[in-house]
Amino acid sequence: MAFRITTTGTQSPIVFGDLGGVSLTHPVVDYDLEDDFAEEEIRSSDEVQNAIDSGWITVVDVYGSPITQTRGAVSHNEIAGLNHDDHKQYPLLESSSERIVINTSGSQEGDFLGYDTTSNQYVNIQGGADGTSGTSGTSGSSGVTGNAGTSGSSGSSGTSGTSGSSGTSGSSGTSGSSGVAGTSGSSGDSGTAGTSGTSGSSGNSGTSGSSGDSGTSGSSGTSGTSGSSGVSGTSGSSGTSGSSGSSGTSGSSGAAGTSGSSGTSAATDATAIWEILELDYAESDTLSSTTNQTFQDKVSITTPAITGIIRIGYGMEFNSSANNKSVEVRLYNSTDGVDSAANQQQTNNSANYFSFAGFHYETLTGTAKTFILQYRAAQTGVTCSVRNAAIEIWRKE
Repeated sequence: MAFRITTTGTQSPIVFGDLGGVSLTHPVVDYDLEDDFAEEEIRSSDEVQNAIDSGWITVVDVYGSPITQTRGAVSHNEIAGLNHDDHKQYPLLESSSERIVINTSGSQEGDFLGYDTTSNQYVNIQGGADGTSGTSGTSGSSGVTGNAGTSGSSGSSGTSGTSGSSGTSGSSGTSGSSGVAGTSGSSGDSGTAGTSGTSGSSGNSGTSGSSGDSGTSGSSGTSGTSGSSGVSGTSGSSGTSGSSGSSGTSGSSGAAGTSGSSGTSAATDATAIWEILELDYAESDTLSSTTNQTFQDKVSITTPAITGIIRIGYGMEFNSSANNKSVEVRLYNSTDGVDSAANQQQTNNSANYFSFAGFHYETLTGTAKTFILQYRAAQTGVTCSVRNAAIEIWRKE
């Protein structure tokens, strides 16, 4: 199959310790390693593979096709030198002078293999894109109604209602029948007869005498026994339930709580009260860098033209790109041309950031002043970087 080596000159000599210590001294051109070693020995040689990977040698097979993997080199009439880096090597067909060329470069999921008459190769053909979704089918007819569910269990009994007021009394029963009449009393004694009148002369008869008084009445008979009592009348129907009683009156309000104790008085001028001025705040969080040894502006702010004491709060992170190289930052009063604060640092670790922050008090006399956070490389060969810069202005109330 051939395993022809050509040295590149990047390493000389090249020694293959796992092939008996064979040594190649540049220049070597088309040395067939199979002249001295079996294919299996070459395939298992890690040092030959390392020389290919390191670019010390190039290797081709009998057809001049590059070999980049020793374990990819196979026997005659089979594919020689195929690997994942180059898919364009190809073999002779068995007992034929024609070759099959398969180019799989740029293949992806969904591609298929097809013959290209222009290049006379089998190449990847990109598969078609997925078709759009079909329209939704019509809704199916409604199913038949299910059987009614079983009745739920009975709820628990409600609490008993309050008793209704007493019904009115029933009407009186009918009177009993009269008792049997008592027996009549006995007749009284007859009265005494009146005296006879004197005989008259014969002549006309005399007038009849008047009737005597009636005798006294006999004593009354005893009363008859009382009749038996009549039967009782039927009970009246129950009266309707009484209406609910009215709600009770609201309870009286609770007594008021005791007042809280007074807070402590605020400290006066020794810890002066400060107020922030509207819009007097500026910041820049982005990373800025320079190799210039002249100060560069990062962020600035201008005070209002007032009279009184102001407090300037400032802060910024900075670092040096090289160990033991100086960088410098400062808060600069550009109106008066003076530094309000400054810091110069070296680092033994270029990944570290320093913090530059604090407060500066300034007395204004009716003139506005501008303050700037600045940075620079303090010497050559270093980059100064800054980030998270901010300035704010406060004044005494």
